[in-house]
Amino acid sequence: MCIRDSPYVRAAINIKYDDKVRRAIEMLGLKYVIVQEKPRSYHITEDDVVNDIKALLKRLKYVPDVVIDCGGLGVEPIAYIFGIDAIDVAQKAISIASAYTTLNKY
Repeated sequence: MCIRDSPYVRAAINIKYDDKVRRAIEMLGLKYVIVQEKPRSYHITEDDVVNDIKALLKRLKYVPDVVIDCGGLGVEPIAYIFGIDAIDVAQKAISIASAYTTLNKY
């Protein structure tokens, strides 16, 4: 599956990623996949990240709500949120932020 093949995915946004973001995503029941479980120990570029995500999405039979890349030398950990349109993506990002805030209280 590729994003361009899905009529249901026409927008994306990226947010910072850390363990609490993952927990917030799980708490909300959003579907997510992780490109790299641990940060890469070698220097990478944005192109490397894009190519890793493209390869992952080609292997999947669906486009998840969130794709997580744990980054590496030169690239920060990041979560890409996908949705039907900009409003859908923004609502997911706000929901993740609200859940994240809740997790920070504990």
